[in-house]
Amino acid sequence: MKLILHYIRKHLGIFLLTTFLLALEAMADLFQPAFMSRIVDRGMEQADVAQILFYGVCMLGIALTGAVCAVMRNRFASRV
Repeated sequence: MKLILHYIRKHLGIFLLTTFLLALEAMADLFQPAFMSRIVDRGMEQADVAQILFYGVCMLGIALTGAVCAVMRNRFASRV
């Protein structure tokens, strides 16, 4: 048990950062359907191209954020 606690204490900061990045990645994945429903409900229903483009760019930004978080999470997890 002392051996395990030694390694946990040694890498606690990176472990917590990795967990935080995993949570951000999951949130980014879970926001995608909400924005898609807004595109369908508000943009397509009202035939408003500006709203469709706005929510599409938001979805692209969220997907890019999720991808960056996934890459960083993998880098830090491989260090641990």
